[in-house]
Amino acid sequence: AFKPFAEGGNFGPDEIETYRKRLEKCNLKIDNCETFILGELDGMEAQALETAEDIINNFDTKLKMHILDVAFLEKVNSWMSNCQVKIKTEVAACNMMSRKLKSKIEGLRRLIDSCARPHPDKPIVKPEEVVAAIPEVYNQFQKRIYYLDCAKVSPHVGVTINPAKRPEHRPDSPQDFQSVVSMTKNILNLSKNQRGATVETESVIQDKKKGVLMEPLYDWFIVKEKEKEKTPAKRGKSRVDTSERTKRNNSASSRSSMMSVVLTDCHSFMPLIKKILQETQGALCVSSEAYYAQYQGPPMRAGIADNLEGCMEGLNKRLNSYYLQTEEFYNKCIQELRGMLTEVMLLHKEIPELLFSEILEKYVTEVSQKTYMVKHQFERNKTKVHCAKETNKLTLKPILGHPNNEVDLNNLCRKEEDRMIESGDILNEFVNEMTNIESGSAKEFVEAINYCTERLLHLFDQLITTDDVILGKVAEQKLPSTVLLKREVRAQREGYITESGQSSEGREVRLLNINDITERTSSAKAASFKTSKFTPVHENTLQCKEDVCNEYKTRFSNVMEEIHLISSQWIGNEEKWTQQW
Repeated sequence: AFKPFAEGGNFGPDEIETYRKRLEKCNLKIDNCETFILGELDGMEAQALETAEDIINNFDTKLKMHILDVAFLEKVNSWMSNCQVKIKTEVAACNMMSRKLKSKIEGLRRLIDSCARPHPDKPIVKPEEVVAAIPEVYNQFQKRIYYLDCAKVSPHVGVTINPAKRPEHRPDSPQDFQSVVSMTKNILNLSKNQRGATVETESVIQDKKKGVLMEPLYDWFIVKEKEKEKTPAKRGKSRVDTSERTKRNNSASSRSSMMSVVLTDCHSFMPLIKKILQETQGALCVSSEAYYAQYQGPPMRAGIADNLEGCMEGLNKRLNSYYLQTEEFYNKCIQELRGMLTEVMLLHKEIPELLFSEILEKYVTEVSQKTYMVKHQFERNKTKVHCAKETNKLTLKPILGHPNNEVDLNNLCRKEEDRMIESGDILNEFVNEMTNIESGSAKEFVEAINYCTERLLHLFDQLITTDDVILGKVAEQKLPSTVLLKREVRAQREGYITESGQSSEGREVRLLNINDITERTSSAKAASFKTSKFTPVHENTLQCKEDVCNEYKTRFSNVMEEIHLISSQWIGNEEKWTQQW
């Protein structure tokens, strides 16, 4: 760009040389600055890339941790919700069974009311229909007791009105929960010994006064650290290596396989609840172990514990609260069942009276119809004999004493003798027929009473009382002795059944004999049988039987006295007439 004067430019040679040196220096400085700036830009780009990668990696790590936390919390909430739904389902099934039992009791109450107190607005019910409805109520009670597992002695399976054989007690079927706990502990100890860790188990402490579980019920699933490690590892450090992680996974798989053998056959309410809680706890334990085994980083959420032990302790407290609530509901079911048993026992007091009254009315009606025909025929024969006597009396005149009328007199005497023989035959026939009818009816009545008594007592042997079920947890009420005495006197006066001593050992029951009605002495021994238990219902049945038998016996004695009186009057009148004749 610099041209000398010779070439038509504006610069001389000296000026060109001076400016050239200056330009070279400026160019060198520019190159140096450019090189420095480019170097600085390269360094800044690498540093920015490195910083961006670090930020992205940290964000990715935190995101993964958040995802793990959210997935773990969702899994825990899912298992807890599933556990709650299963428990509520069992509670609903329990309430449904209770309502069904109440409906059966109410149906039995309506049948008894319609039979004992008939009304045009009520259906016509016979005592046999009432008795036929009792076994269904017993079966519902047995199902309820078996479901609640509250029987002191396992109830019978199925009830019949008149069983051919006595039902036998079957052994207790529900599994002992303590043995399951011991088995679980042994399995856990075995799995922990294989991986070289020591498992500590805590006992369940129960407050004897309140009867409330103070420690988590399922703490044998909690994974304990070694005693030497007093401070648990924080979640911010990498706590497990590959080998330890493999051992934990093996332990989790052993627990999941173990859950399949714990309380598998459960048909009762509380074992089913325990099984649900154990399955939930086993799944939560496996999920927690997998979560803490792969989790690395600082704590991200306040709702998650820092270590596995703290997490399982919190989950166990929640599960234990479910168990305690269910146990309280179970106790209410027991008290409700005991109230139903007392109510049914009060209803049973009217049943024997209905049956025995029907038998008494039936046989009294039948024998009254039969004796009415005999009495009617006897009155006709009595009138005929009386007419013959009056005719002979009118025919007998003093003129018959004349020797010419001797034939007529002899004929009249023969007629009177025939009349007297006929009169004796009529009386003997009447007495024999009446005695045979009354004796035969009494024999049939005794057989019917004995059959009904044996049938009812065998049926009531299967009656479940409050003594046959557990008491449950009842708050002790300390009442003054005067209040207790007044309550007992009122219960005895009004016929209520007290709560204690409702069932005792079976007794020998003597059946009715025909001599008990006819009051004849006989060397034949009355038949008897023994009941399997003796309750107030049995006692009331025997009392009703005695009352009905005494009533029939009084009627039988009155009829026999009436027959004897008629016979005595007849014989006395005939003897008096014979003397007059």
